[in-house]
Amino acid sequence: MIQAWRDSPDAAVADVKLVGHRWSAPSFRARDLLARNAVPYRWYSRTSRRDSACSRPPTPVRTTSP
Repeated sequence: MIQAWRDSPDAAVADVKLVGHRWSAPSFRARDLLARNAVPYRWYSRTSRRDSACSRPPTPVRTTSP
């Protein structure tokens, strides 16, 4: 099973958008997780004006502590 996983191509990710409050602990954990795993992402502050990149509601992400 591991060999099949290694042989499969990585799924392409078009764009990761992260919306949250600058000082929020869950937002920090999500940014930290993405950065540590070298996942490119774009950060949008929850308090900034909504532009076309954030026009639709974000998909909720729940983080859990270890």
